[in-house]
Formats: sequence, structure tokens, C-alpha cells
Amino acid sequence: MQPRTVMSGLVTVALLGGALALAALTHDWWYTRLFQRKAEPAGEESAEPAEPETVRLTEQAQKNLRLVVRPARLQSYWRTITVPGQVVERPAHSDHGLAARTAGIVRKINAVPGDLVRPGDPLFAINVAGEALQTLQADHFKTHRDLQLNQEQLDRLQKSAGSVPPAVLIELDQQHRRLEAALKAQDYALTAHGLTPEQVAGIREGKFVTEVVVRAPDHPPGTHATPDGTSLPLGEHRYEIEELKVNLGDHVTVGQMLCHLACHEALYVEGRGFRNEAPLLARAAQQGWPVRADFDRESAGDWPTAEEGLRIRSLSNTFDPQSQTFPFYLPLTNQYREYKDGDRTRRVWRFRPGERVRLSVPVERFDGVIVLPAEALVREGAETYVFRQNGDVFERRPVHVVWEDRRNVVIANDGSIHPGNAVAHNAAGPLNRALKVQAASAGGGEEEGHHHDH
Repeated sequence: MQPRTVMSGLVTVALLGGALALAALTHDWWYTRLFQRKAEPAGEESAEPAEPETVRLTEQAQKNLRLVVRPARLQSYWRTITVPGQVVERPAHSDHGLAARTAGIVRKINAVPGDLVRPGDPLFAINVAGEALQTLQADHFKTHRDLQLNQEQLDRLQKSAGSVPPAVLIELDQQHRRLEAALKAQDYALTAHGLTPEQVAGIREGKFVTEVVVRAPDHPPGTHATPDGTSLPLGEHRYEIEELKVNLGDHVTVGQMLCHLACHEALYVEGRGFRNEAPLLARAAQQGWPVRADFDRESAGDWPTAEEGLRIRSLSNTFDPQSQTFPFYLPLTNQYREYKDGDRTRRVWRFRPGERVRLSVPVERFDGVIVLPAEALVREGAETYVFRQNGDVFERRPVHVVWEDRRNVVIANDGSIHPGNAVAHNAAGPLNRALKVQAASAGGGEEEGHHHDH
């Protein structure tokens, strides 16, 4: 072989090897230029760095946010619908009208609105001015005297029975029975006019009644029967004078209203439902599900704990033609406090008729979910996040919200957060803003430190 040919082949091999070595050393540079740049949109030099998903807070910052962190736990939660309502008096229980049982002049009024009275306490004194009661008393006295005379005559004739025709004795005996029956009927009539048995007995002796005392109605001490047949242990029962209907010197007739007595120990909450809510409310009533009542007037810590859940007792089968709503009723046991005003006792009720209520009626139950306060959730577009704590670092975690209301959010147990994880129960908004500020600060630092060697 010619030396020139050999030398030429060696040079070619050397050049080819050097080219391959250079290609290997500059592979990353060529790959970036030839392939990755083709994948980038026009006009963009490079993708932005991923947004950090954690934020670090000092102990002072956590205190400033009043951050509440608790472990997440699985539980059950009721989806509810919100229905407006108000406290109302319980029919045939809360409001008692007291009427005059005899005609006359109001001479004395013993209690005024706001006063508490026990069953049997005297409320009004009425001077008898009605002809009916006066006549009834006179007839009762006469009947009693006739009965006495008949009995005396019958006793005398029975002693000489042999000389008295039997027909006479039979006639006197029948007359005696008629007088006894008349006397018993008059006893009932006098009692119906508000007279006591002692007063009726006095009329027989000629002590005619000129004044009738109207008293508070009686109830068994210690309990009070409710329309649904249950008894409530309410301690010493008392009425409150709610409204007077007469004044001193007024002439009243039989059946005229004298006053209204209030008994607010047991009330109703009247809810108002729309037509589309009727099946849900009916189901809650049938299942006996507890209904939460949020009252507009609540003084936290001032009263003992009220009933946690009310039950729907009944639903109306008619709609209001104007509002197109129907009422439903939930029994409510009231609470009260008493204080002294001189020699009188006053009572302050916790719940009062006319008070507005917001009812949360359960309609669906979620089992095996994580329930957090609404303040634990933050939104960005279609995503919802909560913050999981790890020391002084809070990690933003996307979650799936199954249900939410103004108080709580219900999160699916899908692995985004696990039971036992420490989760921020409030201040999700400030935490998210702190994360944004931290991300912006980190991005700005990189821009300021970026430079090229020339």
C-alpha cells in the first residue's frame, strides 16, 4: 500500500472520531435547541417554575392569625335545608283567657300585667249586679226552706201514721224528692256562676253573696299537662298576667273577658316551608330527625344549655294563599329566671313568642366524611384547598367538597388529607395569601440574582 494512502485514511479516521466526541460532549445543548425549543410556545423562552405549595409561619404569625389547628377525623354529617320560623304560643296551653262567670261591677283588681300568680290566687272582686244570680240565690234559699218544712211535716205525720191516709204520706214524700232535686240543680247553677261550696251553703242559711271573687285557674302542682299528652316537670306552676281587659268600675256581663294569662313554660316553634320542601319536611317528621334551631337573640353563657335538637310534631295540610307556605310545629321547652321586685316576683323568659328562628332541617346523611368549619376552606377557580400542618410549615392540599353550608364544609375521605392529620380550622384565606406572598418573593429573588457570563 502507498504511504500517502495510508496517511489519508488515518487522517479521515481521526477527524471522524473527533466529530463523534464533540457531538457527545454537546449532546445536551443540541437536544435543547433542536427538540425542547420546538415544544415551547412561540414568544416564550421557558416555562415558569412550579408554584410552591407550602408556607412557613413563625409562632408569632400563628398567634396573630389566631390559628386553630385540630386533627381531622371521620364522622357523619347531616345535609340540611334552612327554613325560617318564629316562636309562637302553644294552643290550649300558653295563653289562657279568664272570663266573668257572673254579671256585676269590677270592684277590685289584685294583679296587673307582669305579675305572677299561682293557681287559685284571687285576681278580681266583682260586686253582684246581675238579676239572674240574685234571683237564683233567692230561689235557692226558698227551696231549702221548703225542703225543711216538708221534712218537718213528714216527720210529724209519720209519728201518727195510723191516722193519716197513706196517700198523704206518699204525696209528701214525692214533694220532698222534688225539692231535693231542685236544690241540687240550684247548687250546680250557683257553682257555675263562680260561687264556692261554702258560699252556696251560706245562701241556704240566708247569707246572700254580694261579691264574687275570680281566681286563677287550677293545675296539678309540679307538672302541667300538654296537648300531646306528656307532662313536663316544671316546678311550681305560675301564670303571668299578660293583658287586662277591664278597669275598676266597669260593668261586666257573663262570659266577658277579664284578662289574659300567659303560661310560656312550653311553646312551639312555627316553621314555614315551601311546596318543594314539603316531602323533605315530611320525611324528617316521620323519621324523627332532630332539627337545629338558631335564635336571633342568643346570649352565650347567660342561660343553661337549651335543647340540642327539636322534633317536628305536626305539619299543616293547608297553604297560606299569600305566601304560598305551610306551617309546621316543633315543641319547645322554655327556660326562665325570677327576681324580686319589692314583695312581688317577676319572671324573665329565655324564649318569647314572636322571636325569629332559623331552622336547619336534616334531609341527607353523609357517613365517613371529614367535617371542617367553613373558615378552613379557600377557593381558587375550580380548586378548593385546606392547609395541613407539619411543624411550622403549612401545606396547601386540594380537596373534594361533598357539601357545604354557611357553617361547615364536608370533605370526601379520598386521601387528600387523612384522619389524624393536623388541619387548620380557620384562617385559610390569610394562609393562602401568605403562600402567594412567599411565592412572589421567591420569584423576585431569582430574577435579581440571574446573570449571564459573556
